[in-house]
Amino acid sequence: MSPTEKKRKPILKALMIGVLILCIFVAIIAVLPSVVSIKPVRQIILAQVNKNPELQVEVAVWKIGWISGATANDIKVELKEFDISFNAESVNLDMSLFSLIKLGTTLNGARTKPARKCDVEGQLILSNAALRVSNTTGQLEVLEKINFSLDIKDPKKQWVYKLNAVQNYNQGNISLIGNLKLIVDDKFQPDRFPINAFLNISGIDVFTAIAALNPKLPMPEITGDLNGSLKASYAGLNALETSGKIILGPISVSGITQNESSTDFGTLALDLDLNGEDKKIEIKKAQLVADFGNVVLEGNLTVSPSNSLTGVSIGWDAFVDTDALTGFAGKTLLNWNIDPKDMHGGKIQIKGNLDLDSLDPDFIFEHITANLSASVAKVNLGVFSKMPVLVENLPVVTGIVDGEINATVNPPDQVKLNVNLGLNQITLATTQTAKAIQIEPFAFEMTAESEGNLVKIQKASVTSDFAKLAIDGGLELSSNNVPVNLKAELSGKLLLEKLAEIGAHILNKPFNTSVPAEDWGVLDFTGELDCNLEDPAKIADELDLSANAKLRNFQFAPIRKIFLDGEDIPNINGVMVADLFCNMKGTDRIKTNLELTVPAVLLSGGKLAPDKFAFNNIKLNADISGENNVYTIKSISLNSPMLSLLSSGSVIIQTNGLPHILDFKHSGSLEIPKIFAQLPNLLKLKEGMTCRAGTLNIA
Repeated sequence: MSPTEKKRKPILKALMIGVLILCIFVAIIAVLPSVVSIKPVRQIILAQVNKNPELQVEVAVWKIGWISGATANDIKVELKEFDISFNAESVNLDMSLFSLIKLGTTLNGARTKPARKCDVEGQLILSNAALRVSNTTGQLEVLEKINFSLDIKDPKKQWVYKLNAVQNYNQGNISLIGNLKLIVDDKFQPDRFPINAFLNISGIDVFTAIAALNPKLPMPEITGDLNGSLKASYAGLNALETSGKIILGPISVSGITQNESSTDFGTLALDLDLNGEDKKIEIKKAQLVADFGNVVLEGNLTVSPSNSLTGVSIGWDAFVDTDALTGFAGKTLLNWNIDPKDMHGGKIQIKGNLDLDSLDPDFIFEHITANLSASVAKVNLGVFSKMPVLVENLPVVTGIVDGEINATVNPPDQVKLNVNLGLNQITLATTQTAKAIQIEPFAFEMTAESEGNLVKIQKASVTSDFAKLAIDGGLELSSNNVPVNLKAELSGKLLLEKLAEIGAHILNKPFNTSVPAEDWGVLDFTGELDCNLEDPAKIADELDLSANAKLRNFQFAPIRKIFLDGEDIPNINGVMVADLFCNMKGTDRIKTNLELTVPAVLLSGGKLAPDKFAFNNIKLNADISGENNVYTIKSISLNSPMLSLLSSGSVIIQTNGLPHILDFKHSGSLEIPKIFAQLPNLLKLKEGMTCRAGTLNIA
């Protein structure tokens, strides 16, 4: 053997060993998928996966091949934490493992350089799958016959996907068809994944759909179908278009009130039209239509370059059919039924807009600007008379409300509210079956404005032909919605004719409408009210009230006919005027002063005054003050040409409300001849006798 041959022999041996190792390695690589597919290896892999107590995975068979791709049969996956289980007949990846590795390498390499063409094709197919969700009511079969396919191609080409699923027991159907394109770079921005989608939904049970979203949510029983379709084109936030219509219902709900019967919501329909461009998503139209009204939204959502939502600007126009809404809310929430004949077709139109330049929850109220205007047209108050009340025998009030409500919100914490409402066709009845009386129209106005963390009702007024009440100042609300102060100036005017008519109606007494309205009298009043409401236990101690009332031209005759019925009671004719002042500083400190004047009162008829009995120029003064349940009557004086009387003393009001007189004094005088002159038939003297003089002193 030559020296050259001796040198070649070790090299050849080493080469043969290298080739053998390479062959063994290739053989191992070649048979590796088959080894992974055998049952013992599969069980080892699944055992490692199932070490997670919240996850359980079972696969009966899987097969992996370099050329044939991968197939798995009889797959079962259970997420115990969410009580969700999923099983599929088969999952098939129709792509060689070489192509899959090539695709992964291409996508991974795109992190540092542009994606390259890699000429791969394949398909992922999910066959005969089922999704089951367990919620608080038990096991629910949500979707069955789920079939999904995805055509995998070069990243620069469109990937086509198709999804179809059937709701087992309701025969509902969901189909999703579209395509997407993967363009991967080092930032993985969402706008690098263009997607087109066509979603169709038919006959999906509402209860099941909601349960699938949140299996642990306690829910009432809901019946109704979900139908509709949506078309979406997404190429990032610079190119988004969505349009379609979703119909929900007719919906019936039971279990949300103590009433076991179900409540019908009617049908809800949503029309959606969105457009996104230059980091803004414009709501061209989002309209929700229901049996009780509809809402239309228009506006845009602003997104920052980091793709976070930073601003919202939305305008809305809402229409509410109050008949259907109050009927639904009354039956659903309040458990009371409304007769359709009590409905009057009232409508509410609400318009406005909302602007936010920050969505930080800690500062959102410092960045909100909003306007709202509501138009109220012929809303019927009668529906509320059908609701159960806590106090029996309340009168039944009906009427029609018209008007406007306007509100503005400006940062930070600035709110202005203006309310102008009119109440017409008002009636009042003592019971549901009693005859009703008509009440003059009312006008209600209110303004409110926030100052810092407090909201103040600045002014409120109620005006009618027979009454007027105005409040300047009002209720202050703290930022946590706890009332802290009530401070107001009060003024008002009441025509006593209408109050008497209402009182007669409530007492079921006849009302004499032949008496002119101006003969009934007028009550004017003014006052100031100041009360700290922060601590409910101290309200009585914090109350500060002063009031003045003036009664003018009050007539006795019509009041006698209504409230003092009986043959033994004489007719009363006369006019009274009065001034009343009252001051309260807490319920334990009260001061009252009353001045009452009756120029003339004439009594006639009845047992007391069979002929006529006249009081002339009567004046009554009362001065009363109280503290710690002890009330001092400084003076009660009655003066007339016939009688004068002065009383004073102290009274204790006990805890049970009964008065106890500690000290009381009287003084006065009675002109006896005038008594005989006024009551000649009641106080008769013997023939030939007269009473020329005489005074009865009272002490």
